[in-house]
Amino acid sequence: MKKIMILITLSICLLASNIAWGESKINSNDQMISEWTKAIEDNPKDAIAYERRGEIYSKTGKHDLALADFTKAIEINPKYAFAYAWLGYTFEKKGDIDAAVTDFDKAIEINPNYVYAYNRRALNYGKKSQLEAAINDFNKVIELDPKNAHAYANRGWTYYLKKQFNEAISDFNKAFELDPKDIQSYINKGLAYEKQHLYQEAIETYRLIISNLPENKAAVESAKNHILSLGGTI
Repeated sequence: MKKIMILITLSICLLASNIAWGESKINSNDQMISEWTKAIEDNPKDAIAYERRGEIYSKTGKHDLALADFTKAIEINPKYAFAYAWLGYTFEKKGDIDAAVTDFDKAIEINPNYVYAYNRRALNYGKKSQLEAAINDFNKVIELDPKNAHAYANRGWTYYLKKQFNEAISDFNKAFELDPKDIQSYINKGLAYEKQHLYQEAIETYRLIISNLPENKAAVESAKNHILSLGGTI
């Protein structure tokens, strides 16, 4: 009985702690919005204040307010590539992919070395099934940031969608080399082997997940299911 009471007490404490953390985060966002609003009142031409407040609005799902702030920041500073990127990201979150691409275009026009803008534009090209354009942007990301594991992983998946499986496997290998915990790239590598009917290679790829990352229970379970579905043994 005493053990049960201790567990109940611990559960209540953890719940209270989580609630307090959530409330603290909300209060922190509200406080930051108030601070940036005050900065805007003090200086209505402060483009950075509009952009910073817009970030908070965007992160908290208040997309229309965010769009208004980013637009105002750009009105004040038409060369504000960072604000264009956030504008594009917020349109992306609202599902307006064409508007998102347009704003990432502008961010890149202003700053031709803007890795984030190329990466987001590539992802949005993918959503529009413009796969070659997506690959071109991922190529640029990798050129500018050769250690970007996500770019290799995403380019690999784009090659996969184009049925260029050898190129896909090469990129998944590079992604996993740069980020050994990138489980999805190994799963995707296995899928690329499966598409080529190279089932033993796929099985061996899935087995690597089990042997190399046993602590990732979800990934291990997924790998086991793939192996069994291909007639392999665990």
